Amino acid sequence: MIPHPVNILLVENGEILRPLLVEILQREGYAVLSANDAGEALSIWDQHQERIDLIVTDVVMPGMSGKELVERLRLLQPGVKVIYISGYESNLLATGNKFGPRAVFLQKPFRPAELIQLVREVLAS
Repeated sequence: MIPHPVNILLVENGEILRPLLVEILQREGYAVLSANDAGEALSIWDQHQERIDLIVTDVVMPGMSGKELVERLRLLQPGVKVIYISGYESNLLATGNKFGPRAVFLQKPFRPAELIQLVREVLAS
């Protein structure tokens, strides 16, 4: 059996940041499904959920937050791995308390190497 490439669902409403993150992840060999917001992410999920290995989502988005999005998706696939990203500083966010004990959080701005390292660690866990 040939393993499929690692598929990442990236949810980022920043028009400048989203394509940069896609490029960074694709350069490392990851297949990236990119969504502008939670609604678009849910549509992508409906089409590809069995192939999504990791969700990288912004926390603060118009409409539905990243946390709400992940809560909905974890009802469908409880073990899906997630990395939350945000530019909003908060001790609550940084400690992961807001998102539960398994939450992984990366504070914006971050270097590409920091993102890639965290993606590798989360996928290996």
